[in-house]
Amino acid sequence: MANQLEIDEYFFDNAKATSRSARLESLGIVMDTMRNEGMLSIVDIVLNHTAHNSEWICEHPDSCYSTDVCPHLWSAWLLDKALRDFSNNYAQKKVPELPCAPYIANETDL
Repeated sequence: MANQLEIDEYFFDNAKATSRSARLESLGIVMDTMRNEGMLSIVDIVLNHTAHNSEWICEHPDSCYSTDVCPHLWSAWLLDKALRDFSNNYAQKKVPELPCAPYIANETDL
């Protein structure tokens, strides 16, 4: 979601036609129902975890972490890229030493 101040449309059947106040009210009803049934809920709002295309980040690009402003993140980026590349290759059966690709059925496959 690009706007960290809104509730994602994913949770609503007709999100385009649902106002912000109606979304908040709907969320409140769900949480009250859960509470009345003995369930606990946690809403985690992490404002520093924002979509790359959020209006706020576009206006303040210096406020986010990147390998440009935080060079120590370079090793984490390399690891993430290696894991992504391996996952893509595995899913496409391009890892010859793993004939079970793209399925992991047991600990031996893993």
